[in-house]
Amino acid sequence: MCRCIDEYLEFAKTSLKTNTYKVYEDRLNIFKGYLLDEGIDHKRIDQISKDNIFNFVTSYKVNRGWENKTYNHYLQAINTFLQFFMDNKDGYIAENVCAKIKRPEVYKKGNTPFNNVIFRDLLDCLKDQDPYLYQFSRFIYYSCMRPDAELRLLRICDIDLYRRVILVPSENSKKKKTQYIPIDDEFLEIIMEMNLDWFNKTDYVFTTSGMPEPKPAYESYFRKRFIPLKKSLGINNGETLYSFKHTRCIHLVEDGEKLHNIIKLTRHKTLAELMDYLKDMGVILGDEIKFKSRSI
Repeated sequence: MCRCIDEYLEFAKTSLKTNTYKVYEDRLNIFKGYLLDEGIDHKRIDQISKDNIFNFVTSYKVNRGWENKTYNHYLQAINTFLQFFMDNKDGYIAENVCAKIKRPEVYKKGNTPFNNVIFRDLLDCLKDQDPYLYQFSRFIYYSCMRPDAELRLLRICDIDLYRRVILVPSENSKKKKTQYIPIDDEFLEIIMEMNLDWFNKTDYVFTTSGMPEPKPAYESYFRKRFIPLKKSLGINNGETLYSFKHTRCIHLVEDGEKLHNIIKLTRHKTLAELMDYLKDMGVILGDEIKFKSRSI
Protein backbone atom coordinates (compact mmCIF):
# COMPACT_ATOMS: atom_id res chain seq x y z
CA MET A 1 0.00 0.00 0.00
CA CYS A 2 2.75 2.48 0.96
CA ARG A 3 4.73 1.71 -2.20
CA CYS A 4 1.58 2.35 -4.23
CA ILE A 5 1.14 5.75 -2.58
CA ASP A 6 4.75 6.59 -3.49
CA GLU A 7 4.20 5.39 -7.06
CA TYR A 8 1.08 7.53 -7.43
CA LEU A 9 2.85 10.61 -6.03
CA GLU A 10 5.68 10.15 -8.54
CA PHE A 11 3.09 10.22 -11.32
CA ALA A 12 1.18 13.15 -9.78
CA LYS A 13 4.35 15.24 -9.52
CA THR A 14 4.57 15.33 -13.33
CA SER A 15 0.85 15.86 -14.00
CA LEU A 16 -0.32 18.32 -11.32
CA LYS A 17 0.54 21.93 -10.62
CA THR A 18 3.15 22.31 -7.88
CA ASN A 19 0.75 23.64 -5.22
CA THR A 20 -1.90 21.02 -6.04
CA TYR A 21 0.70 18.25 -5.89
CA LYS A 22 1.93 19.48 -2.49
CA VAL A 23 -1.61 19.19 -1.10
CA TYR A 24 -1.97 15.59 -2.33
CA GLU A 25 1.51 14.74 -1.09
CA ASP A 26 0.78 16.04 2.42
CA ARG A 27 -2.58 14.29 2.71
CA LEU A 28 -1.44 10.93 1.37
CA ASN A 29 1.71 10.95 3.50
CA ILE A 30 -0.44 11.58 6.59
CA PHE A 31 -2.57 8.60 5.55
CA LYS A 32 0.61 6.54 5.07
CA GLY A 33 1.74 7.56 8.56
CA TYR A 34 -1.58 6.32 9.94
CA LEU A 35 -1.12 2.95 8.21
CA LEU A 36 2.34 2.64 9.76
CA ASP A 37 1.08 3.61 13.24
CA GLU A 38 -1.72 1.04 13.01
CA GLY A 39 0.63 -1.70 11.77
CA ILE A 40 -1.34 -2.23 8.56
CA ASP A 41 1.20 -0.73 6.15
CA HIS A 42 2.06 -4.26 4.99
CA LYS A 43 -1.37 -4.67 3.38
CA ARG A 44 -1.58 -4.82 -0.38
CA ILE A 45 -3.59 -2.11 -2.08
CA ASP A 46 -6.39 -4.59 -2.80
CA GLN A 47 -6.52 -5.52 0.90
CA ILE A 48 -7.20 -2.00 2.17
CA SER A 49 -10.80 -1.94 3.34
CA LYS A 50 -13.44 0.71 3.61
CA ASP A 51 -13.13 0.32 7.39
CA ASN A 52 -9.40 1.14 7.29
CA ILE A 53 -10.03 4.39 5.44
CA PHE A 54 -13.11 5.30 7.46
CA ASN A 55 -11.27 4.71 10.75
CA PHE A 56 -8.44 6.95 9.55
CA VAL A 57 -10.59 9.97 8.71
CA THR A 58 -12.92 9.63 11.72
CA SER A 59 -10.06 9.25 14.22
CA TYR A 60 -8.21 12.25 12.80
CA LYS A 61 -11.45 14.24 12.73
CA VAL A 62 -11.76 13.71 16.49
CA ASN A 63 -8.08 13.98 17.45
CA ARG A 64 -7.17 16.87 15.19
CA GLY A 65 -10.47 18.71 15.19
CA TRP A 66 -11.05 18.41 11.45
CA GLU A 67 -14.09 20.16 10.05
CA ASN A 68 -16.29 18.31 7.56
CA LYS A 69 -14.58 20.08 4.69
CA THR A 70 -11.12 18.82 5.74
CA TYR A 71 -12.53 15.32 6.33
CA ASN A 72 -13.89 15.30 2.77
CA HIS A 73 -10.62 16.62 1.33
CA TYR A 74 -8.69 13.65 2.76
CA LEU A 75 -11.28 11.22 1.42
CA GLN A 76 -11.01 12.89 -1.96
CA ALA A 77 -7.20 12.51 -1.98
CA ILE A 78 -7.42 8.79 -1.12
CA ASN A 79 -10.22 8.30 -3.62
CA THR A 80 -8.14 9.90 -6.41
CA PHE A 81 -5.14 7.75 -5.50
CA LEU A 82 -7.15 4.51 -5.61
CA GLN A 83 -8.96 5.52 -8.78
CA PHE A 84 -5.60 6.06 -10.48
CA PHE A 85 -4.78 2.36 -10.03
CA MET A 86 -8.25 1.27 -11.11
CA ASP A 87 -8.08 3.33 -14.29
CA ASN A 88 -4.45 2.79 -15.28
CA LYS A 89 -3.07 -0.44 -13.79
CA ASP A 90 -4.16 -4.04 -14.40
CA GLY A 91 -4.40 -6.47 -11.49
CA TYR A 92 -4.12 -3.96 -8.64
CA ILE A 93 -7.70 -3.33 -7.43
CA ALA A 94 -11.11 -4.36 -8.69
CA GLU A 95 -13.02 -1.57 -6.93
CA ASN A 96 -12.44 1.79 -5.30
CA VAL A 97 -13.64 1.20 -1.72
CA CYS A 98 -13.15 4.86 -0.79
CA ALA A 99 -15.83 5.92 -3.28
CA LYS A 100 -18.46 4.20 -1.11
CA ILE A 101 -17.66 6.14 2.08
CA LYS A 102 -20.28 8.77 2.81
CA ARG A 103 -19.10 12.37 2.81
CA PRO A 104 -20.56 14.58 5.60
CA GLU A 105 -22.39 17.70 4.51
CA VAL A 106 -20.43 20.92 4.20
CA TYR A 107 -22.32 24.15 4.67
CA LYS A 108 -21.40 26.76 2.08
CA LYS A 109 -20.74 30.22 3.49
CA GLY A 110 -21.63 31.90 0.23
CA ASN A 111 -19.95 34.71 -1.66
CA THR A 112 -19.38 37.87 0.34
CA PRO A 113 -19.34 41.28 -1.39
CA PHE A 114 -18.23 44.48 0.34
CA ASN A 115 -20.98 46.78 1.52
CA ASN A 116 -20.84 50.22 -0.10
CA VAL A 117 -19.42 52.04 2.93
CA ILE A 118 -16.58 49.55 3.50
CA PHE A 119 -15.92 49.40 -0.25
CA ARG A 120 -15.36 53.15 -0.50
CA ASP A 121 -13.18 53.24 2.64
CA LEU A 122 -11.17 50.27 1.39
CA LEU A 123 -10.50 51.86 -2.01
CA ASP A 124 -9.35 55.08 -0.34
CA CYS A 125 -7.07 53.12 1.99
CA LEU A 126 -5.60 51.04 -0.85
CA LYS A 127 -5.02 54.08 -3.03
CA ASP A 128 -3.21 55.87 -0.20
CA GLN A 129 -1.26 53.01 1.41
CA ASP A 130 -0.70 50.43 -1.35
CA PRO A 131 -1.23 51.81 -4.89
CA TYR A 132 -0.03 48.58 -6.51
CA LEU A 133 -2.53 46.45 -4.61
CA TYR A 134 -5.13 49.11 -5.46
CA GLN A 135 -4.39 48.54 -9.14
CA PHE A 136 -4.55 44.76 -8.75
CA SER A 137 -7.88 45.07 -6.88
CA ARG A 138 -9.35 47.29 -9.59
CA PHE A 139 -8.39 44.68 -12.17
CA ILE A 140 -10.29 42.04 -10.18
CA TYR A 141 -13.30 44.38 -9.97
CA TYR A 142 -13.47 45.24 -13.68
CA SER A 143 -12.41 41.88 -15.12
CA CYS A 144 -14.00 39.54 -12.51
CA MET A 145 -10.91 37.34 -12.87
CA ARG A 146 -9.84 34.96 -10.09
CA PRO A 147 -6.96 36.69 -8.26
CA ASP A 148 -4.44 33.84 -7.93
CA ALA A 149 -5.42 31.39 -10.63
CA GLU A 150 -6.06 33.90 -13.44
CA LEU A 151 -5.17 37.55 -12.83
CA ARG A 152 -1.78 36.82 -11.27
CA LEU A 153 -0.89 34.91 -14.46
CA LEU A 154 -2.12 37.59 -16.87
CA ARG A 155 0.39 38.43 -19.62
CA ILE A 156 0.48 41.66 -21.61
CA CYS A 157 -0.17 39.70 -24.81
CA ASP A 158 -3.46 38.43 -23.31
CA ILE A 159 -4.86 41.99 -23.40
CA ASP A 160 -6.26 42.91 -26.82
CA LEU A 161 -7.10 46.61 -26.76
CA TYR A 162 -8.14 46.60 -30.43
CA ARG A 163 -10.88 43.99 -29.82
CA ARG A 164 -11.26 45.21 -26.22
CA VAL A 165 -11.07 41.76 -24.66
CA ILE A 166 -8.80 39.93 -22.22
CA LEU A 167 -7.94 36.34 -23.07
CA VAL A 168 -7.95 33.77 -20.27
CA PRO A 169 -5.95 30.74 -21.50
CA SER A 170 -7.45 27.29 -21.02
CA GLU A 171 -4.68 26.27 -18.59
CA ASN A 172 -5.70 29.11 -16.25
CA SER A 173 -9.48 29.25 -16.62
CA LYS A 174 -11.79 27.42 -14.24
CA LYS A 175 -13.64 25.72 -17.11
CA LYS A 176 -10.33 24.59 -18.70
CA LYS A 177 -11.23 26.28 -21.98
CA THR A 178 -10.04 29.54 -23.52
CA GLN A 179 -12.33 32.39 -22.49
CA TYR A 180 -12.62 36.11 -23.24
CA ILE A 181 -13.54 38.98 -20.93
CA PRO A 182 -14.90 42.29 -22.30
CA ILE A 183 -13.12 45.56 -21.52
CA ASP A 184 -15.52 48.44 -20.86
CA ASP A 185 -14.69 52.16 -21.09
CA GLU A 186 -13.71 52.58 -17.42
CA PHE A 187 -11.48 49.51 -17.50
CA LEU A 188 -9.91 50.63 -20.80
CA GLU A 189 -8.79 53.90 -19.20
CA ILE A 190 -7.11 52.06 -16.34
CA ILE A 191 -5.23 49.73 -18.71
CA MET A 192 -4.14 52.59 -21.00
CA GLU A 193 -2.65 54.47 -18.02
CA MET A 194 -0.34 51.50 -17.30
CA ASN A 195 1.59 51.99 -20.59
CA LEU A 196 1.93 48.24 -21.05
CA ASP A 197 3.20 48.72 -24.61
CA TRP A 198 6.54 49.81 -23.12
CA PHE A 199 7.19 46.24 -21.98
CA ASN A 200 7.74 42.83 -23.57
CA LYS A 201 4.47 41.30 -24.77
CA THR A 202 5.18 38.03 -22.94
CA ASP A 203 5.77 39.76 -19.57
CA TYR A 204 3.35 39.17 -16.74
CA VAL A 205 1.34 42.25 -15.79
CA PHE A 206 1.52 41.72 -12.01
CA THR A 207 4.81 40.82 -10.36
CA THR A 208 6.60 41.29 -7.04
CA SER A 209 8.61 44.25 -8.41
CA GLY A 210 5.57 46.38 -9.18
CA MET A 211 6.08 46.40 -12.95
CA PRO A 212 5.71 43.85 -15.78
CA GLU A 213 8.41 41.16 -15.78
CA PRO A 214 9.03 37.62 -17.15
CA LYS A 215 8.09 36.09 -13.76
CA PRO A 216 4.64 36.53 -12.17
CA ALA A 217 4.00 37.28 -8.50
CA TYR A 218 3.94 34.12 -6.43
CA GLU A 219 0.64 32.63 -5.31
CA SER A 220 -0.85 34.41 -2.27
CA TYR A 221 1.48 37.43 -2.75
CA PHE A 222 -1.37 39.92 -3.08
CA ARG A 223 -3.47 38.13 -0.47
CA LYS A 224 -0.69 38.63 2.07
CA ARG A 225 -0.51 42.34 1.22
CA PHE A 226 -4.27 42.61 1.65
CA ILE A 227 -4.42 41.13 5.19
CA PRO A 228 -2.98 44.11 7.16
CA LEU A 229 -5.23 46.55 5.32
CA LYS A 230 -8.25 44.41 6.15
CA LYS A 231 -7.29 44.40 9.81
CA SER A 232 -6.76 48.15 9.91
CA LEU A 233 -10.31 48.70 8.59
CA GLY A 234 -11.89 45.97 10.73
CA ILE A 235 -13.00 43.94 7.71
CA ASN A 236 -14.04 40.39 8.64
CA ASN A 237 -12.42 37.21 7.35
CA GLY A 238 -15.28 36.42 4.99
CA GLU A 239 -14.34 39.36 2.78
CA THR A 240 -11.29 38.68 0.60
CA LEU A 241 -9.80 39.87 -2.68
CA TYR A 242 -12.51 37.74 -4.33
CA SER A 243 -15.01 40.18 -2.82
CA PHE A 244 -14.03 42.76 -5.44
CA LYS A 245 -15.46 40.40 -8.08
CA HIS A 246 -18.61 39.78 -6.05
CA THR A 247 -19.05 43.52 -5.41
CA ARG A 248 -18.72 44.24 -9.13
CA CYS A 249 -21.59 41.86 -9.89
CA ILE A 250 -23.79 43.45 -7.22
CA HIS A 251 -23.07 46.90 -8.65
CA LEU A 252 -23.93 45.77 -12.19
CA VAL A 253 -27.28 44.41 -11.02
CA GLU A 254 -27.99 47.57 -9.01
CA ASP A 255 -27.14 49.69 -12.07
CA GLY A 256 -29.64 47.74 -14.18
CA GLU A 257 -27.14 45.95 -16.43
CA LYS A 258 -28.63 43.20 -18.60
CA LEU A 259 -28.03 39.71 -17.27
CA HIS A 260 -26.62 38.39 -20.53
CA ASN A 261 -23.93 41.11 -20.34
CA ILE A 262 -23.09 40.12 -16.75
CA ILE A 263 -22.73 36.49 -17.90
CA LYS A 264 -20.08 37.60 -20.43
CA LEU A 265 -18.10 39.10 -17.57
CA THR A 266 -18.56 36.37 -14.94
CA ARG A 267 -18.26 33.60 -17.57
CA HIS A 268 -21.05 31.53 -16.05
CA LYS A 269 -22.25 28.88 -18.46
CA THR A 270 -25.97 29.50 -18.08
CA LEU A 271 -28.38 32.08 -16.73
CA ALA A 272 -29.33 29.61 -13.98
CA GLU A 273 -25.68 29.45 -12.84
CA LEU A 274 -25.52 33.25 -12.67
CA MET A 275 -28.81 33.41 -10.76
CA ASP A 276 -27.50 30.91 -8.18
CA TYR A 277 -24.28 32.91 -7.86
CA LEU A 278 -26.20 36.14 -7.28
CA LYS A 279 -28.58 34.42 -4.87
CA ASP A 280 -25.59 33.41 -2.73
CA MET A 281 -24.98 37.14 -2.25
CA GLY A 282 -28.59 37.93 -1.37
CA VAL A 283 -29.66 39.19 -4.80
CA ILE A 284 -33.14 37.94 -5.66
CA LEU A 285 -34.10 38.69 -9.24
CA GLY A 286 -37.56 38.50 -10.73
CA ASP A 287 -40.91 40.18 -10.31
CA GLU A 288 -41.17 42.57 -7.40
CA ILE A 289 -42.98 40.94 -4.48
CA LYS A 290 -45.61 43.00 -2.66
CA PHE A 291 -47.38 41.39 0.24
CA LYS A 292 -50.69 42.62 1.57
CA SER A 293 -50.35 42.23 5.30
CA ARG A 294 -53.00 43.06 7.88
CA SER A 295 -52.07 45.38 10.70
CA ILE A 296 -51.99 43.65 14.08
